[in-house]
Amino acid sequence: MRLRYALDLPKVTQTTAKETLHTVGAELGLSHTRIQKIETAALNKLGISQHDVLYNRNRVREKLEKI
Repeated sequence: MRLRYALDLPKVTQTTAKETLHTVGAELGLSHTRIQKIETAALNKLGISQHDVLYNRNRVREKLEKI
């Protein structure tokens, strides 16, 4: 999740930064499909809606940073 949502980048960069499933998968040695399944499971466990993922990345980042 830190890679996917660029949580380790400076705040200024974060407003637009989001890694693709392909780039995260390549870095971790997993397929993009597997990364998507992991992401979906993690978001569900955290109670983050798909709407927030698509339209409110700041809310997603706030929830992820609390972990």
